[in-house]
Amino acid sequence: MSAHAGSFTAAVAHAFVASLNDDVTINGDDGRHLARVRRLRSGEVITLADGNGNWRGYEIVNVEHTGLTVRAISDEIREPDLAPRISIAPALIAKNRFDDMIVAAVELGVDAILPFAAHRSVVEWRGEKAAAANHRLQRLAREAAMQCRRSHLPRVGGVVDAQRLSAEPGLVIAAADGLGVREFAMQPIPPHEWTVVSGPEGGLDPIDIAMLEQAGAIPRLRLGPHVLRAETAPLAAIAALNTLRDVIG
Repeated sequence: MSAHAGSFTAAVAHAFVASLNDDVTINGDDGRHLARVRRLRSGEVITLADGNGNWRGYEIVNVEHTGLTVRAISDEIREPDLAPRISIAPALIAKNRFDDMIVAAVELGVDAILPFAAHRSVVEWRGEKAAAANHRLQRLAREAAMQCRRSHLPRVGGVVDAQRLSAEPGLVIAAADGLGVREFAMQPIPPHEWTVVSGPEGGLDPIDIAMLEQAGAIPRLRLGPHVLRAETAPLAAIAALNTLRDVIG
C-alpha cells in the first residue's frame, strides 16, 4: 500500500482528526461539511490524518447532521517525510492574492508559512486584524491540505518582520540576481530546513536585506528569467526547491 493518503483510491474524502483510533467520531466544522455538504453515506471510505504525517483508511458506519462515525479498515501508515523542510516568508499583499497563494503553497507541499511585514509592504496586519488573518490562513491551509490529501498539516505563524526572520534557519532570499537551482544545489546549504524570503511588488528593501544578512551569508535563489509577481515568487521557490528534496522516512 502506498504511504500517501491520496493514493488510497477507494477514499472519497480526507480530513484531520486528533487521534487515529480504531473508531472515530468526526464532529465540528469538518463533520458537518462531510455529512451535510459532501453528503457522504454509510459504507463509503475516507482517509483521516493526524496532521503529523500519519494517516489511516476508514469506512463510514453512521452519518448524522452534526457529523459521522467511522471505523478503521487499514493500519496506521506514515507519509514519507521530505528534507529539507521548506518554509516560506512571503511579503504581505492584498488579501485575496495572499489567500490564493497560501492555498497553492500548501498543495505544493510547503511545511510552514510566515507572513512577512516587509518595509515595502502596503498591506499591514496588526492587532485584531493580524489575529483574524492568522485564523483565516490556518483555516485555508487546513482546507487545502484536506483537498490535496496531505497527512502533514503545515504550520501558519504570526506576522514577522526582517529582524524576526533573521533568526529563522536556512534563510534563502528569492532574488533576480540569485543562483539558478543547479548552482544553488552546489552551495553549503543547511540540511534540515530552508526558509525562503520573498518581497512585495518592487522587491525587498535594502533595509530588509541588511537585517536578514546580519544572520550571516544568505544564499540567493533565482526563480526564472523574468520578474515574478509577489504571489507567484513563493510558489516558484517551492516548486524549484521540491526538485532538491529527498524522502527521509
